[in-house]
Amino acid sequence: MEGQLSPSGEETNKKQGEDDRRRYVPYSQRQCRTDIPEAFFRPLHYGKYHTFWRGTHILKSPFDVAIYGQLIWELRPRTVIQMDPCCDGGTSVWMADLLKVYDIDCHVFVISDNSEVIQDNVEMYKNITLLDRVPRSVDKTLSPDMLRSFPHPWLVIVNPSTDAKNCLDYIHSYTNIGDYIVVEGTNTALYPPGQSSATGHPSEPGVPSHERPYLTQFEDFISQHDTEYGVDRLYCDMFGHNATENMNSYLKRCQLDGTP
Repeated sequence: MEGQLSPSGEETNKKQGEDDRRRYVPYSQRQCRTDIPEAFFRPLHYGKYHTFWRGTHILKSPFDVAIYGQLIWELRPRTVIQMDPCCDGGTSVWMADLLKVYDIDCHVFVISDNSEVIQDNVEMYKNITLLDRVPRSVDKTLSPDMLRSFPHPWLVIVNPSTDAKNCLDYIHSYTNIGDYIVVEGTNTALYPPGQSSATGHPSEPGVPSHERPYLTQFEDFISQHDTEYGVDRLYCDMFGHNATENMNSYLKRCQLDGTP
């Protein structure tokens, strides 16, 4: 408005800092609950197995499809690292297409056990590199020299079928302030207590609490780095409190003071 002075750079920075403190909070200050009713959550979860991109599974809920789209636009990552041994390339192709539409110069690295299947789906993409997973030896898949060469910011996606604690501990050593880690499949509604699962696979609803090693690994990691990663409330709570399959696990590398 004419006649009014614009905020000084110092005032603008102060407001940005206050906004960030509200948006990014320690995991220890978050409630592990979701606003998604169980009656809706379970068909929502199973419905993701029918989500495709270019005819290939992406295995994302509609909430997370929207969240990822906005996160990628805001972050504008230079490197995406997808750790998903069981994937068939759908998510990486979807993200590569999205990055092209957004005009973002970014390379996608996919770590998987399904190299033969994925190769057919990603061979036309010059910005996707497929890496064969070495079980429990992520450092042999992604060497320190490789990681040091990857431009930031990063978007790292860790899937339930990975050795989560090992992967997170290793990747953490190379992340920078501003990088994001998304740990998928952490919503506790996927694992209602008192029910059994034939396989105990963490992506399958019905896994009792004592058979949730993936969640335990994630919680062990984030408890050790509670002031180094902020839970991004904008994305976790975009459609309601933890209305996502990735409960409290859209994480931004930042420095938190640990105060509410």
